Amino acid sequence: MCGIVGIARLGATDIIEKDRDVFVQMLSAGVVRGHHGTGVFSVTKDGGAKLVKSAGPPYMLLVSGAFHKFWAEILPENTRILVGHNRFATTGQKTTKHAHPFMKDKIVMVHNGSLDNSTSTPDFKKFEVDSEAMTHSIATIGLEATLAKTDGAYAIVYWDLNTQTLNMVRNHERPLHVFRDPMMGRVLFASEKEMLEWIVKRNFYGGTGTVLEELPSNTLWSFKIGDPEPIVTNMPLKPIKTYPASYKGYTADAYAANTTWDPIKGKYVQRGQQTLF
Repeated sequence: MCGIVGIARLGATDIIEKDRDVFVQMLSAGVVRGHHGTGVFSVTKDGGAKLVKSAGPPYMLLVSGAFHKFWAEILPENTRILVGHNRFATTGQKTTKHAHPFMKDKIVMVHNGSLDNSTSTPDFKKFEVDSEAMTHSIATIGLEATLAKTDGAYAIVYWDLNTQTLNMVRNHERPLHVFRDPMMGRVLFASEKEMLEWIVKRNFYGGTGTVLEELPSNTLWSFKIGDPEPIVTNMPLKPIKTYPASYKGYTADAYAANTTWDPIKGKYVQRGQQTLF
């Protein structure tokens, strides 16, 4: 389990100091979803992107020299998008290299989820981290082909430097919630609905015309700078993979049916193993 957070100003206004403060609140609160790595990427008005990341929880990144340099650079750069990630490691190592975001060619991405070894995207097994492999695949063969070859859980958010779009998509196994304020051109998003509701409420971001909803599964939302309304694309629905249970008898009823009281041993034992003398 990892966490994704983000804030974007997609209308006529850049991200302001208040928005940056709110983003730091979201990134800090996201530690409950992962503390093995923390990272951020930013996008400017002209579509350029940069990132910073570190092993460990958010406070380790936020006090680092690398983050202070990154933060100082984005302040005067007409920043429009900030995306953060809280990593709980499932593959790879708990290092800065394996923290999110990942950047491959023109794709900068964060991922919540875990992919199965049956995933057949390009060079999948060459990467130590499945999320990095997924980023590489999207940069190589595109999103639709990548998802068709992907088995496992995912919610992803990425910036495409070619199309100049902020993209988010998930399957039924991972959540992603989006708050939109069309009048202010503001979009916030987070893995956890309750956390997003709390952030919106404590910072007085709610109001007339705002909406908070879960991103529909198997639906791509793409945002362009200058338009806070998403371009909605339905992705081909991949059959839900079922996983056979390795042991089907671990229930109270099954346990009772397969055990019996042994008065000599003074405990329940499997039937046929009770003491007979």
